[in-house]
Amino acid sequence: MLKILNLEEAKKWSNENLYEADSYLFPLEEAVKCGLLMEIDKEHFAITETEFEKEV
Repeated sequence: MLKILNLEEAKKWSNENLYEADSYLFPLEEAVKCGLLMEIDKEHFAITETEFEKEV
């Protein structure tokens, strides 16, 4: 199941999850380029790399 993020959520996710995000000028664009996020349209993105946790 893909998690859909709006633009602001995608920017925040990129900053928190992209390795060395502070070294990139545009971490959101880098996350898309690296395949971590998939652009649906200019306002929505999907996380392509997820980890599933077991519910207890």
